[in-house]
Amino acid sequence: MSGQKSFKPVCFNPILLVICSLVFAGLLSCKAEDSPLRTVPRRGVAQFELSYDATLDNPFVEVEAEAVFTAPEGSEMIRVEGFYDGGSVWKFRFVPRAHGTWKADLKLKRNGKKIAEASEWFICRGDQGRGFLERSTVNPYRLQYEDGTPFYSVGIQPCGHAGAGLDGPLRSEGGWRTLDMETYLQAFHGAANLFRIQLGTGTRAGCAREIMTDELGLYRYNLDACRLLDDTFTLLGKYGFATILIPFQDMSLWHTDSTSFGTNKDVKGWKNIQNTEAVEPVRHYLRYVIARYAAYTDIWELFNEDVYTPDDWLAEMAAFVKSLDPYGHLLTTNYERPLAAWNDIVTAHGYMSIPAWEVEQHLSKEYARLKSFGKPVMYTEFGNKGILSNRDPVKWRNAVWTAFINESSMLFWSMGGILLPEAPEGREGNANAYLGPEARAYFRHFLNFVRELPIDIRPVMVGYPGRNQLNKYALSNGEITVLYLHHYSGHDSSTSGGIYVMTGPGEFEISWYDPSTGETVGTERAETQSYTLIFNSPEVTTDMAAKIKRVN
Repeated sequence: MSGQKSFKPVCFNPILLVICSLVFAGLLSCKAEDSPLRTVPRRGVAQFELSYDATLDNPFVEVEAEAVFTAPEGSEMIRVEGFYDGGSVWKFRFVPRAHGTWKADLKLKRNGKKIAEASEWFICRGDQGRGFLERSTVNPYRLQYEDGTPFYSVGIQPCGHAGAGLDGPLRSEGGWRTLDMETYLQAFHGAANLFRIQLGTGTRAGCAREIMTDELGLYRYNLDACRLLDDTFTLLGKYGFATILIPFQDMSLWHTDSTSFGTNKDVKGWKNIQNTEAVEPVRHYLRYVIARYAAYTDIWELFNEDVYTPDDWLAEMAAFVKSLDPYGHLLTTNYERPLAAWNDIVTAHGYMSIPAWEVEQHLSKEYARLKSFGKPVMYTEFGNKGILSNRDPVKWRNAVWTAFINESSMLFWSMGGILLPEAPEGREGNANAYLGPEARAYFRHFLNFVRELPIDIRPVMVGYPGRNQLNKYALSNGEITVLYLHHYSGHDSSTSGGIYVMTGPGEFEISWYDPSTGETVGTERAETQSYTLIFNSPEVTTDMAAKIKRVN
């Protein structure tokens, strides 16, 4: 056509295309030498920022922040929302899960128009931690880390934001003892691996962190509380904790409480999914929480001790959370909604007014009931109540072992800032577990015992239950078997008994382990007749465990 020029692609020829690619790669290499790309470990948290300096009435609402992270070689594009963090700064947090060179495209929009953008490349090299928790593909009741390591848990939830109560004095002998959060986590290092946090929306009930306040109002968030939680998550990562984050501290079973959205029993307002106007600020709040904390969280537990929220509200909001969460975290709520298709974990709470030797039988029955739904089971709160002291380390030890041997998990409400004595006359007080030095030592012994156990050990026949005042439990995959014995009639005498455990044919080495000391107290060898290994237990006062390994 007259007056027009036609352009032929320079690299249309395959040979020229290769040459162009090499030249372009060389240019990138030169640029990298001038400005080296930052390095982020796989499963580590990478943080990016964009600025927008303008006068805004409410920056939480008026600006939208969005990032797209492109995986190495363009294999995947992951959308992540950003969050306002004060001043003129919006931040983006991302956890890369593949090695190689990533690209981050960051964008701010106002009224649908782009107001700031940036692109940045970074290299994912090396590893940090084991990754997020996920459901095992081998055992439907177990959780594992992203790298496949089994997760056998001991969980804690303290009361405190910048610090937490630990090893406090006996009531009437001193005030509540609080330590800074890092010192608290150091005390539990190797003794616990799961940490639960409650967020408050206009309420501090149950030691919630008040992310929203009535003073700020809807669509605004308490940045001081948010940054303090940032610091907590950083420390939790440093000390190897997985985390549960609860967006809504509710407790509607127990009392009526006011929140920024309405009362915790308001099923006509914000807990009515058809009430679009009332639900919209709830969605905005969830967007902010997910944008800010998904990079640090393993499990979303939507509510704490809620019995008023309708099923349709939970189902729609669960779908909303999953649509925003770039990592597909596990999702649950409390009290348990085990039949809900969206619910990944069956949760329960228990505060015991029974002696230590009765806890194993009680929990085993509850775990059997909760496991009937075919999902992982976790107590997300456990402790004493009523007239009992909150210091009961043997009970806490029994609870942890009972949870493990029933393929389940245990987390303690651990307000250890003060020691409550027994009160036979009765008293009202906080239900909790005082996790002092003895309990932490028992937990370390347990975690050392289970550290190398495979995730495919499943319950097997161990007979006969109840004989010789011993309850017997066993998990096995044929190569390794774990045995747990508990003296259920009391802990002030000892007993022993015969063990019949289905291991399959072969010769085995039995190593007896004392949960109270963490020591191996004897080894022996035994050979099966057919599929059942028959041998005798040592004397058991409280409990005893064993690892049974096939030797040929």
